[in-house]
Amino acid sequence: MVTWLVHTGRKDLIEKQEFTKGDSEIIYSLGWRTGTWEVTTSDENEPDFESDEEGMVEFSSAQGSNIEECEFIETIGGWYDNWDFSDDVSEEEQKRIQEGWEEDSYSFMSGEGWLQGDTYWYAKKELLIIEKKDS
Repeated sequence: MVTWLVHTGRKDLIEKQEFTKGDSEIIYSLGWRTGTWEVTTSDENEPDFESDEEGMVEFSSAQGSNIEECEFIETIGGWYDNWDFSDDVSEEEQKRIQEGWEEDSYSFMSGEGWLQGDTYWYAKKELLIIEKKDS
């Protein structure tokens, strides 16, 4: 087994977070300049990531013929965000949520009864992969 540091390309990483409250749903997306994962392979070869038809790798459940483990390390430089609300969330409530998020992020959402669901990380398969040497 070998451990690798995997870095996404410039402005290629998108983080999507799900929130639910009753039947209402919010997806909050955040674009990052880059992100890093530590990936362990079952052999001596670089990670062989599977990607979708658009060439995107989903790091939250990284799949590949030789991937044993994939652990998030860090993101750098958030550069955009976007909110997608289900139709039953009024424009007034959308604005209140966005303002509350700016003030207290997860604490605000939790205090308002929103449950955090899954978080997904998507990046183009143009990755910088470096073998991690033991210290």
